[in-house]
Formats: sequence, structure tokens, C-alpha cells
Amino acid sequence: MEQILSKETRPDERSESVIKEAALEWSKHLAKYAECEIADCLEDAEKALRDTWDCDTYKLARYLESRCYWGGDQELYDACDYAGSIMYEVKERMLREWVKAHGDIEGA
Repeated sequence: MEQILSKETRPDERSESVIKEAALEWSKHLAKYAECEIADCLEDAEKALRDTWDCDTYKLARYLESRCYWGGDQELYDACDYAGSIMYEVKERMLREWVKAHGDIEGA
């Protein structure tokens, strides 16, 4: 990752860098569901992750249905099921990188 993380930008679930990277990874699952290109899903994935705080499968699927006009079926819910674990993995990886770069700062 080329971006420099500072003490002020300690990554968490609401960090824009975490959301963008998680959305990119999650878009791979959404693209399979929607049978489209990853780039076609990316904006909706970012919006959904940014606006639904807890990455709940049901909330994400409902968000995509109501605000992004995706058709809702079991396959959409299956694709949304990946979001929480992806968000967690991305956040943890970015946090490890931040701690490695800045040391173990209290609260990190």
C-alpha cells in the first residue's frame, strides 16, 4: 500500500481508506452476483459500506435495493454476506501496517 498512514489517520471501520479498499474487494463478489464488471459495482459498494455502519448483511442488501436499485434475491444477500468479514480483514491489516509504522501507541 502506497499511502502513508499517520497517527491522525489510524485506521478504523469508518476510515475512508478502509472503506475504499474493502469496497474494492467486496465488489468482486457483487460483480459475480450482478454479472458485471467490478468497476460497475464499486461506487455502490462504497456508498453501502459508508452509510451502513455495522456491515449487517440484511442492511447492506436493503441499502443496495432501495438506494442503488439492485434487484433483491438470495444471491444478493449471499454477496452481501462477505462484506463484514472483508471490512474486518482490511481494517486489521491496515491497523497492523499503521502500528508497524508508528509503534504500539496507546489505543491502537
